[in-house]
Amino acid sequence: MRPCIVPVGIGYVRFLMSDVVYAVEFFEGLGLVSEDEGGSICMRPRGGDCIIYIESKGELPREGNYVYHVAITLSSRSHLATLARLVDIEGVADHLVSESIYVEGPGGVGLEFYVDKLRDQWVVNDDGTIAMDVAPLDLAGLLRKPMVGNPMDGARIGHVHLRVSNVDVGKEFYSSLGLRITSKYMGAIFMALGDYHHHLTSNNWPVPAPRRGNGLLGFSIDYPDRETINKVMRSAGLTNNVVRDPYGFTVELRAP
Repeated sequence: MRPCIVPVGIGYVRFLMSDVVYAVEFFEGLGLVSEDEGGSICMRPRGGDCIIYIESKGELPREGNYVYHVAITLSSRSHLATLARLVDIEGVADHLVSESIYVEGPGGVGLEFYVDKLRDQWVVNDDGTIAMDVAPLDLAGLLRKPMVGNPMDGARIGHVHLRVSNVDVGKEFYSSLGLRITSKYMGAIFMALGDYHHHLTSNNWPVPAPRRGNGLLGFSIDYPDRETINKVMRSAGLTNNVVRDPYGFTVELRAP
């Protein structure tokens, strides 16, 4: 079992890349450190654990199911502003709970880099869902923030956004793993552990897939302790902490 990085949420993602060398250089150029682990390349922030594993072999999910984007949360607006100067920005958004920039990653995999707003700025609806939207981002204002030395210091996986063939099937599966619905938007379902705005999103929008031979193989869901995992596994009827979801993504349940 790989080491747990954060108490609750998505700990790491595993990418299949047709050009591993380019993928490693891409993430190193943003400030991550690489380490060859034999079967995969670990990418981690300085002083941190792996948040991305890059692999050259693996089985991608079934047709029609693929990653829309993987979102990496940064330590501050200055970190986000610094990273914004290193990439070709494809889109920006203010999601009410966070500020985001979007880029195309290696192999055509979508990447989002974002920073959360303060919790007291989030709007919680009467039904317990969290208000989110796609509003304009003041990019010029963001870029006026002072730069930092390494924008990826303290970075971690914030959430995974999947494009899937059937949203409801995944909703049932991930609900059984303890995630709750936190928001809905244009047919997409947002889910999270704890009180975060979202760790996992699924939609069936007609969005482009990564290039052939590239994509998301799987990810980890990190729980606060082993007792919680045991309860989740019993409730979901699981006998192994590494499973395939209904779409074909590999999911590892982890605890510190």
